[in-house]
Amino acid sequence: MLENYHKSLTGSLSACASTLVRWTTPWQRLKNLVDSPGEDFIEWEHFRDNICRKWVNLNVMCGLVMGAVSTVVFSDYPLSTAGFALGIISLLSSLIATGFGVGLIYVLGDLKGSRYHSLMKQHPKLFTFSLMIPQTWTFVSFVSFFVSCAVIMWEAENKGWLLKAGVSGCIFVITVHLAGFFYVFRPSNPELHDLTPLGPAERHPVRQRETVFGVQVGHRVQQL
Repeated sequence: MLENYHKSLTGSLSACASTLVRWTTPWQRLKNLVDSPGEDFIEWEHFRDNICRKWVNLNVMCGLVMGAVSTVVFSDYPLSTAGFALGIISLLSSLIATGFGVGLIYVLGDLKGSRYHSLMKQHPKLFTFSLMIPQTWTFVSFVSFFVSCAVIMWEAENKGWLLKAGVSGCIFVITVHLAGFFYVFRPSNPELHDLTPLGPAERHPVRQRETVFGVQVGHRVQQL
């Protein structure tokens, strides 16, 4: 019985780890690019541009969180040990996420598609792990900041039933939203994970240029 429990626990932890990797990394997208027939480096460049845009958005979000955390933690308001510790964790996590996000954009932002392909072929685990660092630490930062705010408000000296109800309601609402998000975007949902390979027209877009107010602007059109 103990052995069965150990196997069940190990299987559950493995499933959770696998789900976490799929949610925090573009693992399925990378796998599709590696397994696609031929070496379509243009798709790798599309992947590069897409993930760099995500890192930019995460950096902006972390900057907002750092500003809010700094205002709360370094103010004159007396904080409990738990509230202060969670605030510091959120601040440091934002710094880590921003640092790695900027570093990855600086290092990987202008690499050619062929270089991405070779990196994924030579070091798949290390390359995938490096891509998951910004979003993982951003998640830790946001959760720590939310819990820190909840703890500070719950332990406030002048709190009343309305404040307690508000904190409890916020926790309930965000839990329901996260549960719904995880259910809709779960990895087993086939509608959201279409693995159909791209056609030739989608793989090889042609760059054309048009003039707008005397300035040449590049855009993509599909081959017929």
